[in-house]
Amino acid sequence: MSSYSLGEDQTTVRISIKTSESFIVGANRYVLHIGSKHFLLNEHPNGSLSEIVFLVSLTDYETLVDQSNIVLVYGFYHDNILQDGEGSQQKKDIIGKHWNLGKFTPQTFTSK
Repeated sequence: MSSYSLGEDQTTVRISIKTSESFIVGANRYVLHIGSKHFLLNEHPNGSLSEIVFLVSLTDYETLVDQSNIVLVYGFYHDNILQDGEGSQQKKDIIGKHWNLGKFTPQTFTSK
């Protein structure tokens, strides 16, 4: 993970993932899995293909479990949603092209 920040609206957490290579642009979408949660809403800031930012409601972010696995998947696969677990219990058999990004460590945000 590159960074976490609170959006200007104070209700959205922006989770940024950067790479030295370009993200795939095609018919599929990227899905971010953190423990038992998955997130679909994302953008490429300024059209950059080396960065993807997931937009997560602060309410959802606050329910994420410390040390849950973070997995980025290219493509939405219903079976992946059914397999999600918490922390070390998360199953390893993710379907589709994916990247294990490490463990989630929550951050506390304060209002601007």
